[in-house]
Amino acid sequence: MNKKFTLLTLMAIFIASAQVSHAQGPVGFCNYYDGINGITGGMNGPTVHVTTIEDLQTYLKSNDPYTVILDADLTGRGLTRGRELVTVGSNKTLIGGGSGAALHGIGLDINNQQNIIIRNLTIHHANPDAIAGRNTHHVWVDHCDIYSTDEPDKEDWDGLIDMTIGSSYITVSYCYIHDHHKCCLLSSGTQHFEDYGKNRTTYHHNAFRLTDQRNPRIGYGLGHVFNNFYENIGSYCIGGFTQARIVAENNYFSETANSPLSQMYATEGPDDYSFAFFENRKNYSVVPIKEITYDKLDFEPSDWYDYSFILDEASTVNSIYPSKVGPQPNIDKEVILWPGNGAKDQPILISLLWSKLENETESWFIIGTSEDNMERRTIDESNPLTPATTYLWRVCTKIGEDVISSPIYRFTTADVKPATPYPADGDTNAKLREAKKQTAMADPMTLRWQPACDVDHYEVTVWDETGNAIVDHVITNTNSYNPGTLNYGERYTWQVNTVRALTKETAEGDIWSFSSPRVDIKEGRTEFEHLSRSGISYIQPMNESIWFAASNDSISLGDRGPGSLSGVFNGTPGIYSIAVTYLEGSKGSDRYRVSVNDVTVEEWRSNSSSTALATRKLAKTVDLIEGAQIRIDFYTTSGQRARMDCMDLTYEAPSGIRQVSVESSSETLYDLLGRKVLTPRSGTIYICNGKKIMF
Repeated sequence: MNKKFTLLTLMAIFIASAQVSHAQGPVGFCNYYDGINGITGGMNGPTVHVTTIEDLQTYLKSNDPYTVILDADLTGRGLTRGRELVTVGSNKTLIGGGSGAALHGIGLDINNQQNIIIRNLTIHHANPDAIAGRNTHHVWVDHCDIYSTDEPDKEDWDGLIDMTIGSSYITVSYCYIHDHHKCCLLSSGTQHFEDYGKNRTTYHHNAFRLTDQRNPRIGYGLGHVFNNFYENIGSYCIGGFTQARIVAENNYFSETANSPLSQMYATEGPDDYSFAFFENRKNYSVVPIKEITYDKLDFEPSDWYDYSFILDEASTVNSIYPSKVGPQPNIDKEVILWPGNGAKDQPILISLLWSKLENETESWFIIGTSEDNMERRTIDESNPLTPATTYLWRVCTKIGEDVISSPIYRFTTADVKPATPYPADGDTNAKLREAKKQTAMADPMTLRWQPACDVDHYEVTVWDETGNAIVDHVITNTNSYNPGTLNYGERYTWQVNTVRALTKETAEGDIWSFSSPRVDIKEGRTEFEHLSRSGISYIQPMNESIWFAASNDSISLGDRGPGSLSGVFNGTPGIYSIAVTYLEGSKGSDRYRVSVNDVTVEEWRSNSSSTALATRKLAKTVDLIEGAQIRIDFYTTSGQRARMDCMDLTYEAPSGIRQVSVESSSETLYDLLGRKVLTPRSGTIYICNGKKIMF
C-alpha cells in the first residue's frame, strides 16, 4: 500500500542525512543519458574498504561495479617526480572515507572508461595528471582537493583534471583546485576530430586559487561554468577555443583574478578560427569582464538539465571557500540516487535506483511533486508517473533503529510529445552538413529531439517552404531522422508525432522551423570565407604567421576532419568552368569534392610539398541556373589542414548545353547557328538540342 509522509513525519525519521549541509548529488552534464542513462558509479555492486595501493588497484581496475572506500592516505612516486597511476575501470565509485583520504603523488587513470564517481579525496603532486581521462564519459568529480605545487617549477607539472580525446558528460563540483599552472583541460587542442561534438562538461561551486590558467579551458564542446570562486589567477580564468560554446554564469571573480573570460588564439568575430562563444550571465567581478554575448548562443544549459534549484547569487559565491569545497565528513555515508539531481526527459515508467549503505536492513524511496506531499509508492503500468512533471524524491535507509535520509533529488519526466529540437526552433543559421567520420566527407544534417515519455515509435514529417512534404510521416524508433540533403536559403518546417506505447494514441508534436542563410555566388571570383560553413570549417585571418599570399585578408580553414562550404548560384545562366585555389600542404593529405545540386563535378586528393597556393581548373564544365546549390566538401588527415582561398566561375557558353567528347574524326559538328563545321579544329565540343556544337 502507499503510505503518505507529511513533512513532520519526514523530519521525525531524519535521524541523519549525508551530514554534508550542501549535499546535492550529481548535477549537470554527468546526468545526461547519451551513451548510458546518466551516472550510477558502483551503486549496483558491493562496497569494499581498502587501505593499501595494491587493494585499491585490485578493486578499481575491474569493470565490475564497486563502491571503493579508501580509509588510509597512500603515498606514491609522484612526490619524487616518478610516475604512479591507479587505473580506474568503468562503473566505479571511489570515495575517501571519514573526513577524506589522500593520494600523495598518485594519479587516477580513467582512460577509455565510463560511469565513474570520484569523491572526498585529496590528490596532489601526481605525475602526469591527478585525474586523466581520454575517451571517457559520464564522470562526476566532487568534493576533492587537487593541487601540485606553488614552487618555481610548477610549469613542469601537467594537468589536475584533464579530459581529452573525445571525453564528455562530466561534472566537477565543490572541488578545491589550487597551486597549479594548467589546471582543468577539456579538449585535446586543435586538430583532434575525436573532440568534435563531445567535451560537454559542467563546473560548479569549485574554488580556483593560486592557479595560472585552464580554470577550465574548453574546446569544441559545451561548457557550463557556474557558481565558481576565483582568486589569485595569474593568466586567465575561463578559456575557450575552437568554437566552444560556454555559458559562464554567477561566478565570483575576485580582484586578483585576471582575465575572467578569455578567447584563446582569436580576438574577434564568432566565426574566427578557434573562437569561443561566451555568454556572460550575472557574474560578480571586481575586475572588468569583457562582455562576449550573442542574441542566440545555440546552447542553453537548461535544455540539458535542471540546475535552477542550486544556482546561487554571484555575490554570495565567495562563501563556498574554504568551508564547503574539498573533502567533507561523512560523504561516504551519503546515498547516491538515480536519476541524478536535475535530470530531465525521464520516462514515466522508471526504475529508481540508489546506492546501498553498509549494514542497512531496509531502504525505500518517497516521492512527490513538493516536499510536503512525498509518499512511498510504486511506479508501474497501473501507476505511472505524470508526463512533463518535476518530482522530488529521497531514499530512506534503515540501519539498526536509525533511519538515514538521503538528500532530496529532483527529476523531470518527459512530455508526451518530443521536445528540444535540433536545429532549435526558429534557428536561422542551421548547419546543414555534419562531420561524422574523420576520413569521409560531411553528411547531411540529422534532425534530433529529446525523447517523449512513453514511445512506441515516432512519425516524422518535413515540409519545404512551398508546403510540399519532402518527408511524409516516416516512422522511426529513435529520436533522430536524416532527411537527406537540404538547401541553403530555404525555410523548412517539421513535426514529430509520438505513437504512445501504453495507450497506442498519437500525440501530435509541435511544428518547428529552421533555415540556413543563403550566400549568393555569381560569375567571377567568390572568396571561400564568405560561404556558409558546416562541419570543421573556420575562417583564418591572414597574419604574420601565414607564409603565402591569398586573394583576400582571410581564408577558409579545415582542421583534421570533414567540412563543407556552400553557396547558391545567382548569376547569368550558362555553362561555366570552375577553378579552385587552395594550398597543397605537406603534412598529410586533403580530399576535395565540388558538387552542384548534390551531383559530384570532380573529386581529387592533394598531397604535395608546395608552400604556395595552387589553382585547379576542373575538367568538367557545369550548367548553372539560378538557385543551383554549389558545395565544396573536404576532409583532412594526419596533421594536415585544408586551407582554401577562392573559387572562380568563368562563363563559357549559353545554358542548356553540355560539354562532351568527340567519338571520331568523321563526326559531323555544328556551330552555334546550326551550320556544319566544314573544317573541324581542336576546341571544346558541346551538345545543344541534340547536335554537337564546336565554338
